[in-house]
Amino acid sequence: MFAHLVVAAVFKTVGPHVNRVVGGFDSHTLPPFFTALSSRNVASIQPNPEQGSETSRRRSITESPWYWVYLFSTAVLIAIVLLGPKIIERQTIDERNYQARQRTYQQASGEQPDIPLSTSNNQLITLQPLIITFAIVLAVSWIILWYKHFYRGAQKLLAKDVEDPVAQGSQE
Repeated sequence: MFAHLVVAAVFKTVGPHVNRVVGGFDSHTLPPFFTALSSRNVASIQPNPEQGSETSRRRSITESPWYWVYLFSTAVLIAIVLLGPKIIERQTIDERNYQARQRTYQQASGEQPDIPLSTSNNQLITLQPLIITFAIVLAVSWIILWYKHFYRGAQKLLAKDVEDPVAQGSQE
């Protein structure tokens, strides 16, 4: 596989002289040894026609985009749990700076400041919306992944195991 990528990358040209002959062959065609390599590998990849269509392999779980959504949403939730105290501390400092500026503007205009200062337990912006959003994404992606990969895969295996009574009767 890697040899095919290297050969394709080496012999591909881009620019005004795309169809020039290089090394005895056209720059858009592959060298003669490439067909010898590819015929050996392609034969090993293609299913044997004598085996029929039962040779279909089960797709890997990592081929599903729902697996990656599940994985990354899990990573985000773990990061929020581990880094949550630091994020809350930083958010409290930022909110206090904002509230101090608001109080300064109120004092400059002659008003009495009435904005309460934020604490780590009483913030304007919390992590709760992020946690809820990624928990929902995690749950939905896990349900879809489970259904598409495990449930439907098990149903296909059960369907192959169950014999068709009509087909059995016709064979006898």
